[in-house]
Amino acid sequence: MTSSGGRLPGTPGMRFSLHREPRGQLPPGMKDAYVESPSAQEELEARFRVRDQERPSWQERLERAERRRQKRLERDAQRRALKLTKQVEPVSRHDIIVRDASTCYLCGRLLTADEVHLDHVIPLARGGAHTADNLRVACAPCNQSKGATMPSG
Repeated sequence: MTSSGGRLPGTPGMRFSLHREPRGQLPPGMKDAYVESPSAQEELEARFRVRDQERPSWQERLERAERRRQKRLERDAQRRALKLTKQVEPVSRHDIIVRDASTCYLCGRLLTADEVHLDHVIPLARGGAHTADNLRVACAPCNQSKGATMPSG
């Protein structure tokens, strides 16, 4: 097999490259090799600028990912509840945090929004319901150490 010297077989004059340029930068020599007129070059550069401006910032992407994660966690809790018990109702995470004043019901510590876990007082594994009455705000260490045990008194 012979090398085509950077050209696809059967496409004389058309170059290809496996190397991708970073967004917003044109490959070196693009003006000479790929674009015939200065107006086409300006149009191509403008397209790169618009594409880069439309991309969300990394903070927005992180926030969007966190919202998707929270929705997934809530959906998973509902699925587990449906498997183990028949009592499932829509639960607003925000309402429960406001109701419990962002305070861990096990240790009494005041929590920030990032530290809040929702805990089933009667665990789903023990037949508890996925309802607002059975959910409480807990900190991560308390929630993880409690596991699927029932609260004592």
